[in-house]
Amino acid sequence: MTFKSTALSLGLAVLPLAAHAVPFCDKLLDADALTGSYARLAPIHSSTDSGWIFTDGMLSAEYAMKSEAERLMTAIVAEFTRRDVPLAIMIAPPRALVAGQTTVEATIGSASYDASAARESFDTLIEQLRTAGAIVPNLVDEAIATQASGPAYFFQRDTHWTAFGAALSAQALAIEISMTRPDIALSSVPDLEISDAVEEEKGSLAAIVRDVCEMEPAKEPFALARFPPRGNDLLGEATQTLIVALLGTSFSNRYKKDFYRVGDAVSWALDREVVNMSESGTGMIGIIEGFVNSGGLDQPLELVIWETPYTESFNSTSNLRQLLGALQSAGDEVVSVTAEGVPDSTVEVGAAQPEYILVNTSTLESIELRVRVVLRNDKTKIIKLRRRDRVPAALRSEVLAAALTGFGHDIRSVSVEVISGGDAADIRYDLVSDSDGGS
Repeated sequence: MTFKSTALSLGLAVLPLAAHAVPFCDKLLDADALTGSYARLAPIHSSTDSGWIFTDGMLSAEYAMKSEAERLMTAIVAEFTRRDVPLAIMIAPPRALVAGQTTVEATIGSASYDASAARESFDTLIEQLRTAGAIVPNLVDEAIATQASGPAYFFQRDTHWTAFGAALSAQALAIEISMTRPDIALSSVPDLEISDAVEEEKGSLAAIVRDVCEMEPAKEPFALARFPPRGNDLLGEATQTLIVALLGTSFSNRYKKDFYRVGDAVSWALDREVVNMSESGTGMIGIIEGFVNSGGLDQPLELVIWETPYTESFNSTSNLRQLLGALQSAGDEVVSVTAEGVPDSTVEVGAAQPEYILVNTSTLESIELRVRVVLRNDKTKIIKLRRRDRVPAALRSEVLAAALTGFGHDIRSVSVEVISGGDAADIRYDLVSDSDGGS
């Protein structure tokens, strides 16, 4: 970790860690006492002593990809490589792991969280993504070190990284690129500096406390990093000919703006102008899939940065198949359609095995579909296809795709069901066995 501190005091008290956590209110721990999305997050662990809040999902120790996900990720990176576009993946590390075993135990009131197992599994994920061919910094060590000594990497009562955590991650990304991809010429990465400016985060997790417990947790002040000018005068005459695209989530687009200055941090670390297309509420693949579907890969790209936090699982094979399907079909003329179908009807697959499915939804509105794939060994695989309403209209396509390769056995039949949104009468789908230049 490299940064220079200016002796900034944020006025945060160092609280003793309690052996038995006192929650903001008991209702947070009871799913039956909560409604809607809050119930799905329960139990929600909190401590008035430590000041931290963790949803149950944040205490997972499983991040490594299973074999099917590994194969799909390798194919996804290969599609970028086929287009001579380097793919970097920036993953905010597990929040509980960064907070530390002692802090988590003081918050949840037990020793049920296993920080060592979480670290091992997350490290494995990073190595798997690197083996697949992506540029991936491991942000754990830097995050843990700065969380312990300040400025904080994660907020205590919000899901996201702080502005300094984002800057530290951008710096680590630049260092990873310089070590692994000398073809992407970067100047040396300078130390991070902390500015005198301080802002406040009201907190996404604190909002749950406000709603459920009817009390007001303190807002969290956070420091901003300074980004002094570097060798490339980004405000002067434009000389950059290749695009660096940042495609991410609420971590890079908070409160309908880049509240944590992620785009600025990446631009400073890479000494490049960065186009930040991230949007909140679009999930793991919403923006990167939209970028592909809207012809983004046809631009002169130097680098695509896929920002996605640890809360989005790389074992969600439906997400990976949807992104891979978009990549397989993007810009390619379909030359062989194995079969055509409509929802609630089953299409039998012959000897020509489909590479991907193309579903024409006849709408740009949000929609969720279930693709049912029956293999010749009688096993059934489900792929969930989804278009989120938070994806900008300019990045939406009426056509959704999903990869159908790599199941391990031949496909016997395929069917599509409309779960929500869209009119089944207007939906058609094709099974595509080959595409011009596809994998």
